[in-house]
Amino acid sequence: IYWKRPEYPVRLAAGMNGRIMNCAPGGARLANKVFPVPRLIPRRGNPREPLAAGIGRGKFYMKVQKMYNGKMPTALISVFNKEGIVPFARTLIELNWRIISSGGTARTLREAGLPVTDVAEISGLRAVLGHRVVTLVPHIHGGLLATENQREELNELGYPWIDLCCVDFYPLQDAIADPRATEESIIEKTDIGGPTMVRSAAKGRRIVIVDPRDRIPVLEWIKSGQPDSDKFKRKLAAKAEGIVADYCLQAAKFHSDGEISGSVIFPS
Repeated sequence: IYWKRPEYPVRLAAGMNGRIMNCAPGGARLANKVFPVPRLIPRRGNPREPLAAGIGRGKFYMKVQKMYNGKMPTALISVFNKEGIVPFARTLIELNWRIISSGGTARTLREAGLPVTDVAEISGLRAVLGHRVVTLVPHIHGGLLATENQREELNELGYPWIDLCCVDFYPLQDAIADPRATEESIIEKTDIGGPTMVRSAAKGRRIVIVDPRDRIPVLEWIKSGQPDSDKFKRKLAAKAEGIVADYCLQAAKFHSDGEISGSVIFPS
């Protein structure tokens, strides 16, 4: 649910089917009958800040999450390379998926007219440390790591069950190949949040996509009813772990001046 301005209607981006948005005032009243969420009121001093029944964004999202009880499949999308991400997200929405995103990805999807729930709306926390810490919160990683028998606890916490994770990384290899590269520039281009989300998704056996070439096959698989689910997810998880390992190895090679070029075996 996205608060626009106190004198204008709310945007229902977390509806059961993800299609109710930009309602006229009468439509908003009707939507509230369909989706009986707490009444939105503006935070004092900042009319653009959402607040529901006197509680903050994170707690408000928890109320909504408990009401829907995680029944709507949810995709987490956060990519550096935005090419092709809009049609991918649009297809998921057409298949009745909800989209969670942040930063530039969320902005790109919203500019394309797609309903998006921002990570900050879920956690109630803004990005900090120059945007270095955005998705490194239990609300996201809990949603990726929880097992089936932990769904009830996840619902009690108000964390969303995240079914799909589509993430890529800062282009570290390009940064290293730059002849002007310095230790500081490589550290700055070393992605932490992306690989961490991917590994959480792989361990939680979610649908994890790092390679953009896997997006179309995943969509076709979803449309076909997700046959051989365990095998399909395991294959994606293995590929994701390999991509993360290669990414970390690139950093290790650079910082060790080539001394580390493969597996590091610690003495027992």
